[in-house]
Amino acid sequence: MRFCMLAFILLPSICWCQDRQKSVSLELGGLAGTYSLNYESQFKSVGNKNWSYRIGLGGLPIDKNNGIALYLPFAFDLSIGEAQHKLNLEAGQTLTLTTKGSFHPLTTFGIGYKLEPLDKNWFFRIHYTPLISYLYDFQYQNWAGIGFGIKLKQN
Repeated sequence: MRFCMLAFILLPSICWCQDRQKSVSLELGGLAGTYSLNYESQFKSVGNKNWSYRIGLGGLPIDKNNGIALYLPFAFDLSIGEAQHKLNLEAGQTLTLTTKGSFHPLTTFGIGYKLEPLDKNWFFRIHYTPLISYLYDFQYQNWAGIGFGIKLKQN
């Protein structure tokens, strides 16, 4: 939890680079469990390795006892590969808040494939992202995600 708060405080100053690729994406499944709209920004590129962070927002009505759940996924991604085909690794945290006051953090790790055509402004991602709950007891849930994103124009 402390890591998440530190990351949210320091991330804008560390990662707000004007010359790096930024994008928005829609992910079904994945980090948020159901869906999320995400903002992604690259903060380091070395050879065929690209480091980026992703932060998103999702929501879903649960039931009358829990109200509406708000999902806040955050992850660091590493894309490895030449040209348009890349191995995508990620590690993150998803915070779930409900309108009835419940709080549930989930740790996520992922491995997948990212298609990023060089001459297009879109990308596609599919990945295995198990969800790990540890608040009350340890639970491991196999999960997967699929996403489609648009690269934003550079200034």
